[in-house]
Amino acid sequence: MRVYNKNTDKIEILKNSITTSDGTFFTSKIDEETLNKYGYYYIQTLTKPESKYYSYNESRILEDNKYVIKYEPVELDVEIVKERMLESVSTSFKEYTKRPSIMTSLGFPVDASKDDLSNFEIGRDLGLGILKDSNGDVQEVSLEDYATIILEIKQQGLLMYQKKWQKEEEIKSFTTLEECIAYENFVDGTKEVQDELGENIIVDNVINKCIEW
Repeated sequence: MRVYNKNTDKIEILKNSITTSDGTFFTSKIDEETLNKYGYYYIQTLTKPESKYYSYNESRILEDNKYVIKYEPVELDVEIVKERMLESVSTSFKEYTKRPSIMTSLGFPVDASKDDLSNFEIGRDLGLGILKDSNGDVQEVSLEDYATIILEIKQQGLLMYQKKWQKEEEIKSFTTLEECIAYENFVDGTKEVQDELGENIIVDNVINKCIEW
């Protein structure tokens, strides 16, 4: 059977039939009954499930003068899904740690990357009395303040690595696809959003725990 896509303005000829000089039909000039007569049918594509967890067996069935493209989901091997999730944890961790920010016990936030840590250590060694926080505000600091900032950045760095390792161990422990799906679609309480009418509504706050830091 020859088929064409309803959403395009012309048909690619798949087998010999009545054609124009350039080998195409223009659907706007041919009614559906005539198209069916020559073996052409609309294509109706059903929605695919989430591809992060499934592969698909595709089938085309002629129903009511339409070719219906159906997808039968086939679960991916859980180890393949886990490998992708572990890569997601690693990639998002690298991105997060490029320029994290922490709220210090001194009452202002500071950037807390490795480069920032090095800069604070240089500022301490040079005895610089001011620095800029994460908001761009100038803060007066003492040597004791520098010591506090440096210690808290190091502590935060260790905590982030522990969080990464915990995520990795949790993912490695999964034995079913359902566990993987639940981890990447975790309901973390609720949140307030606006609907299409501009009204405030409460919905589930769904997060992907692989990339949530």
